[in-house]
Amino acid sequence: MKIGRDFCVLEEEGKQYVLRNLGTKLAPLIPGEKGGGESMTISRKDILTHISNLGQLLNEAKVVPFTVNGIPAGFQFIQILPGSLFQKLGLVAGDVVQEVNEKKVVGAEDMTGLFQTLQTASSMTITILRGGKVEKLQYQFI
Repeated sequence: MKIGRDFCVLEEEGKQYVLRNLGTKLAPLIPGEKGGGESMTISRKDILTHISNLGQLLNEAKVVPFTVNGIPAGFQFIQILPGSLFQKLGLVAGDVVQEVNEKKVVGAEDMTGLFQTLQTASSMTITILRGGKVEKLQYQFI
């Protein structure tokens, strides 16, 4: 039904099963509250460790502005390093971040808002364009 970098969701006889790669440091997926989706639980300590060194964080991924017909429509990840915060968030190269908590991401200041949300919020939803489909990634920070 769904495949991610470190998990896949299978369905058999109406029951859904999540298979995870236990070799990663990602927390287990838990049922989400919105639309039956899933929410990824991530350690606040892990986030703060990555965010504390902004220079290193900015080297963990390469992003470029994404436009549709010349109009800003988000930021596209063209490279994500293994072990990076972005990888732990389940993002992959090619993903286009379009919204954070239902607020459009079109400029550099909006990406800064993403980092501020990571530092202070207990949850977050990122709307991405992946493989031509819009997806919502939901997170709980503990």
